Amino acid sequence: MAYWAITVGSNIASAVPIMGNKIRFLMLGGNAVNANALLRFYVLHCMILPLAAMFFVAIHFWRIRKDGGLYSHASEPATVRAKASPAVTAKEAQ
Repeated sequence: MAYWAITVGSNIASAVPIMGNKIRFLMLGGNAVNANALLRFYVLHCMILPLAAMFFVAIHFWRIRKDGGLYSHASEPATVRAKASPAVTAKEAQ
């Protein structure tokens, strides 16, 4: 099944104008679908794609923390804003 999936995918990549055959050659590591091509796609699916996904999820979480959360504080109800107000009375500070 993987053989035919790689065959179809590489043929789709070869349909790209101008550089399609070069892309196909890089994908397969040669001109034919063989054991090396199957190994390349196995490594791609088991190592490279999960690492890339983890990298982008980490960037996403970092940006959420950096930007202050998922919503703006102006959208909070007035009672919540009053409790979280930075204006602290002298009695509460002690």
